[in-house]
Amino acid sequence: MVGLALTALGDAYDIDFSQYFNDYGMTVANDVRDLSIVDSVARYPGLHWSDLAKPEYPTPQDAPEVKAVIDDINMGNWGSPRIPMFVFQGAAGWIEGTPASPSVGPGDGIMVAKDVRTLVRQYCEAGTQVEYREYPFAGHVIAAVPWAVEGCLWLEGRLRGTPTTNNCATVPQGNEL
Repeated sequence: MVGLALTALGDAYDIDFSQYFNDYGMTVANDVRDLSIVDSVARYPGLHWSDLAKPEYPTPQDAPEVKAVIDDINMGNWGSPRIPMFVFQGAAGWIEGTPASPSVGPGDGIMVAKDVRTLVRQYCEAGTQVEYREYPFAGHVIAAVPWAVEGCLWLEGRLRGTPTTNNCATVPQGNEL
């Protein structure tokens, strides 16, 4: 999914990835442009930044425009929402080709679970009502199934005026953002 995500961000932020990507990276970027998430994962399982980037850019943070976008879209920099939230997170990215990292832990193939936990805890500390779910056996795509069921039920409760609940006290520790 990294190719699809980077292509979308490149379009949104007008980044010319040819300065950062190797030939394979440019091929992937051009190919995934019109693919769905499912097709992108199927065609490029386990894809990493290092597969796409030139050697002088070993991490996304080494590419100045990409780092600026990462900083801009980091939800931890935006303050806390003033409305209740239902946050779900998969933690089985290995299903979609992204194994857990020893240094940061598991994720869903897009987001790292411990990063999401930290964001949720930050929101909770600011007073946001958050109902958090972590699906240990679901990647990003597969997590859409339980999310659709639980999310619709949660939203239905909001539309009916049912008071929100939160499980902030049970959200495990996360990573430093």
